[in-house]
Amino acid sequence: MKGGYSPSKLFIHNNNSFGECFVTELDVNRLHCELSTRSISRNLATNDSSSDVCCGVEVSVDPGRFVCNYTYCYSLKKCAAVKNNCEKEIGPGRLPPLVYSLFLHVPPFSVASEELQLSFITDLIHAIEHQLNGDHSN
Repeated sequence: MKGGYSPSKLFIHNNNSFGECFVTELDVNRLHCELSTRSISRNLATNDSSSDVCCGVEVSVDPGRFVCNYTYCYSLKKCAAVKNNCEKEIGPGRLPPLVYSLFLHVPPFSVASEELQLSFITDLIHAIEHQLNGDHSN
């Protein structure tokens, strides 16, 4: 925390209670599995384990504190609001959610190179695309 400031028991949204949980509608476990499969396939094809873009990647339900937590919580709340507005206008269950939220912590380039991170992000975008299009193959 910059300057040592660490907020405690502050609401991100005033109409929510402490401990209320917001979650993404994306299947993060499926995304992780697909990314791991892509990474293994790439390593087998190139015989190069240094290109393992999933090395150290894990699914978490803790976005961190302060800015990260605020950003993710706020984006999830906005996604829910868009979905609720769509359901009110068109009727429940008529349209899938139009927006999704996903939070990703990334390491500094000294830990994972820019090239490696760009490759991972590209794979992540493709995995999300497959999920949203209902494609269950990798």
